[in-house]
Amino acid sequence: MHINIDINIKASEEITNSLLTLAAVLHNAVPIFNVNPKAIELNQQRPMKNQEVLAPNDKVETSQPEVKEITLQEVRGTLARLSKNGKQEQVKALIKRFGATKLTEIPKEKYGELLSEANSIN
Repeated sequence: MHINIDINIKASEEITNSLLTLAAVLHNAVPIFNVNPKAIELNQQRPMKNQEVLAPNDKVETSQPEVKEITLQEVRGTLARLSKNGKQEQVKALIKRFGATKLTEIPKEKYGELLSEANSIN
């Protein structure tokens, strides 16, 4: 079986590299079954009964995803890449929109928003 997935996204270099690594791993993956897939029988799913549905007051544990802290170096790298690619004026305007004259004047809490806007610059 061959599965081809084409994805076109605008992402940071770190995300792009992660996706490429994942694709390489999946490409080299070996099957985990030594059985012909047609020989594997699927278990019949039984219909869910009403009492199995959670009541509105039942609590379901959910884990909060870890939020990666964006560093000054990450933001600086992205802005430097944009500047190098001829977007120096857009980078300066972006920093001004955050009420600063230079990157180090922008509070750490705003790095995520700044990086998001920087990545949207074509």
